[in-house]
Parts: sequence; C-alpha cells; structure tokens
Amino acid sequence: MRDLDSLLADIEQLIRCDHAGRGLLCKDTAHWRQGDLARAARSLLDRPGAVAIITGFAVPFPDGPIAETDGPLGAALLGEVLHRLGRKVVLVTDDVCAGALRVAASASGLPDGCVEAMPLAEEFPDRWVAAFFARHSLDHLIAIERVGPSHTVASVLRQPRSAALTAAEFERRVPPGHRDHCHNMRGEIIDRLTAPLHRLFDLAAELPDPPATIGVGDGGNEIGLGSLPWEDIAGRLKGPQADWLPCRIATGNTILAGVSNWGAMALAAAVAVMAGRPEIAREWTVERQQRVLETLVSDGPAVDGATRLAQPTVDGLTVDVYLEPWRAIERLLT
Repeated sequence: MRDLDSLLADIEQLIRCDHAGRGLLCKDTAHWRQGDLARAARSLLDRPGAVAIITGFAVPFPDGPIAETDGPLGAALLGEVLHRLGRKVVLVTDDVCAGALRVAASASGLPDGCVEAMPLAEEFPDRWVAAFFARHSLDHLIAIERVGPSHTVASVLRQPRSAALTAAEFERRVPPGHRDHCHNMRGEIIDRLTAPLHRLFDLAAELPDPPATIGVGDGGNEIGLGSLPWEDIAGRLKGPQADWLPCRIATGNTILAGVSNWGAMALAAAVAVMAGRPEIAREWTVERQQRVLETLVSDGPAVDGATRLAQPTVDGLTVDVYLEPWRAIERLLT
C-alpha cells in the first residue's frame, strides 16, 4: 500500500465525479475543500468518543414522503466501520426516514436501538436537541445527505469570501419566500416533510465541549455545504432554483462527492486505513453493498431520489455505475 497521504488523496479524488450531472463538481472546483476527507478521518481518530450520524432525505409523494436511498446506506456503512473500531455510534433522522435507516442499520450489522428519530410534529425541537445532547456526550457530529435550511441575508454576509457580495444582490436573486427553508434539488420547499435536525449543528456550538462537525453532500442543499460561499454553489447548479438551494449550515470539515453515499464510503475507508484496519472496510464488498441496498428499498421502504422509483439504484445511477468508486477504493486498499 502506498504512503498514507497519497492514498487518501486518491480516495478523495475517486468520489469527486459528477455522474449525476448536478454541476457542483467540475474542473474549476477541484480545489474546493480538498484534503477535508483526510482531515475528517484524522479528527475521528484523534477524538475517539461517541459519534452521531445524521441522515435521511424525504422524497415527496401524494400518499406521503419516503426516504431516498442516498444517505441511509452511507450512514450505516460508516457507522458499522466506526462501531467495529470500538466507537459508540448513534444514527439520527426523523420519523419519515426512521424505518429506512433502521433497516439499513440492521442489515449492516449495527446494534439494535442505535437509531433515534426526531418527530416531524415535535413542538419544541430545541428541547429535543438539548435532551439528545444530555443523553449523548459526543466527540463528533456528522451529516450525510441531510437537507438543511437555505441562506438568509445575514448568513450570506457572515460567510468568508474572496469577492464582494452585497445584501441587495442576494435579495434580488433569492425571493424572501425561499430564504431559510429546506429545499430538494427541484427547488421544492420540504420543511413540512423534514424535522429541523440542523439545530443539532446550530446548538452544538454552544456546548461546553463542542463536538467536531463533518458534512457530506453532493448537491449544495445539504448540511455542511454552508462551508462554501453561497455564490460559488449557486453559480454552478442548474435551473432557475439554483440561487435558493445552497444550505447555510457549515461544518468543520466538508466532504464533497458526486453521490453523498460515496463520501461516507470514502470516510469509512480513510478511517479504517488510518486505524491500521483496512480489512474492516474491505468487508463491505460490492455484493454486500448491493444486498443492503436491495433490503433498504424493499423493507425500508426507500426510493431513488432522482427517479423516485422503488428500485435499488442511487441518484438515478445504475448499480454498476454507482459502485464504480467503491471498486476503485477496494483496489487501493489491497
């Protein structure tokens, strides 16, 4: 196996292919958050306490929302690797996606009871968050494909940036009705379908010993992508909704990937390698991942977020294309 730094850089590069064609990953964004995969993995090893992984993205249907396949599978894979390394892991979502996440966790071999869910109808979400932090003393808070609220004038002006951005420009491009709301990639506001779990990240900073934060995203509307300037994301996304999609929640390390599950896979592989236990990651063969994905769809239930079909695919990619980066990572780990 090659030296660690070059290996981790190669793993990071493997997940930065934009097969889904969203526009966030392109040649001129190759430097964005480069090295955050290695920094996130090192942080997980340097602070070996409990980890909370937040995931679950609701896909709207006339009969009610269903979880998408991107997120729960990656969260379960990363959680299982961390669990095997001796970490306490709790997976967190809302009651829309709880069934899918429990199925993914069980199929991945995680212990019973590792999933917690904030009710959609929670009247006092900050009280729920405070109780969660009281139950779990966390060293890390990780979001994988978890939607977060869009920017406000205040959040945009707080961001560090190289170019000037005026409040008037932001107000011109983002209507008031689309500020501080959760959107899917179609630009639909989905606040009613998703519990405000972003408050875990807002309120974590107020704890006496705040957990380190990591975000994994692929489209710009996920928790963690507030680490990138609003105009940089908005300028590369497609469609008239591009300006109001970017999430305002930043994380200490932000892993960009063509599919968020790929970011979770890469982080799991990086942690296993740095811990001297690459065989733990190698146990997640493509056959095993495909079995868990099929179980997630059939029993979760879950659907492909791009096609909205109940089939074992992710972001509209066939299973073969979806698993290409993992096959390449497997070769690097041998």
